Amino acid sequence: MAYPDIPIPFAPTMEQWALPNADKIVAAFHQMLSES
Repeated sequence: MAYPDIPIPFAPTMEQWALPNADKIVAAFHQMLSES
């Protein structure tokens, strides 16, 4: 649920892919709940 262990990309589209946002956090939370 955090920033991946990679360098921050220079390209804006890749930067948006790498950085966490509300949608990614909610998706990770739901995935954790479904796996337990």
